[in-house]
Amino acid sequence: MTEVSKIQEVIKNAKSIMYTEEGMHNDGVTVPEISWILFLKVFDYHERKRVSLIKGYAGILPPEIQWSSWAADEFTGLTGTDLIKFLDVWIPKLASLTGSKNDRNID
Repeated sequence: MTEVSKIQEVIKNAKSIMYTEEGMHNDGVTVPEISWILFLKVFDYHERKRVSLIKGYAGILPPEIQWSSWAADEFTGLTGTDLIKFLDVWIPKLASLTGSKNDRNID
């Protein structure tokens, strides 16, 4: 299985799961949420890298929304109704975050 087909499979499975929830019956709803989730995963990777490489750097997202706080793994991450509630609260808030390329988080 290629990397692209693995990604396609993961997204297809995520959409199938999301479609079982009320109000999540079309791509217009599921694709933006999946996009934010993927963004947060990739962003978390880069933030961890920055924290380890740049002295004084702290992640810019609030701790409660950092990937490791809610999706770390199948044992400590949110699942089911708790995950849906979390995403319902935070996905809209993400869209309102502001910043610019000139923002710095370094002492």
